[in-house]
Amino acid sequence: MIRLTAITGFALGTVLAASAGLAQSIDATIAACHTKAAAVEDAVAALSGEGWAVVDERPLPEIVAEQLVWPQLVFYFTGDTGGETLQAILDLQRKTVAGFARKVDIDQSKTRILTRTTEDQPETLLLAWQAPTPNMRLITCRASLSEATTLSALAAITLPAGPQPDFLPLPAGNPLTAAPGADATLTLLNTETLSEKLDTPVTANSVLVTSNSFDAEAQ
Repeated sequence: MIRLTAITGFALGTVLAASAGLAQSIDATIAACHTKAAAVEDAVAALSGEGWAVVDERPLPEIVAEQLVWPQLVFYFTGDTGGETLQAILDLQRKTVAGFARKVDIDQSKTRILTRTTEDQPETLLLAWQAPTPNMRLITCRASLSEATTLSALAAITLPAGPQPDFLPLPAGNPLTAAPGADATLTLLNTETLSEKLDTPVTANSVLVTSNSFDAEAQ
């Protein structure tokens, strides 16, 4: 389990120090997700260089389906929950995730589910490639990361002492060198408190979310 601390008093200097450490640890996956891919398979190829492989099995393996849930929870609980409880959102997102495997490609939107193993620990990534306009491309990655990857990312970070929140977002990668239109966030999960509240194993130690929008004609 990774011990987390409260955001309260999280100084700007600490955040920037965290960014530098994260950039060294997970920069390769962030860079792959930020690839200006003309087609979804170009994005898959970039991720395959970091050990990610497309999951073709249907229905999805149980661990893959379960790991896809955690980025969905992070989306709600680091934003607006709409007043819903953690358990209610977990149940809803499990149903949502079941639909990911049934998505059919269209010209404007393609989705791939990928996995890899890091130090015998599974990780899962949802890749979405979109062409909302003829010239615009938007690529997003939402990954559930293992304890091994998360600990590596945290190696250079000193977090303040205090209460441990369920979700702790941190900037991932160096914001000064990020490409225009690209960003990334790493959210740490308090696996102990979440598993107690939900009465279910927490199958991710952190969630990485990246996005990259760019002009396809400029490439």
